[in-house]
Amino acid sequence: MTQRHSLSPDTNRAIEIPPGTWHGYACMESGTVGLEIKEGAYIPTPQEDFAPWSPAEGEDGANEYRDWMRTALPA
Repeated sequence: MTQRHSLSPDTNRAIEIPPGTWHGYACMESGTVGLEIKEGAYIPTPQEDFAPWSPAEGEDGANEYRDWMRTALPA
């Protein structure tokens, strides 16, 4: 991780991430909505395009990875 940004209704409500940049987010409160906008038609992301170090939702280690994302600091 090289950067960390916090979003909230009172501060930053959005962030622009350049195309082709690894990124992820963790919701800090229930009821939070995340929206990702990309150019062009919707094309599901192929499995090989996901980060190899990040477990998929429901896989072993996914809960621990999500918890780490909530407290991780930039390297």
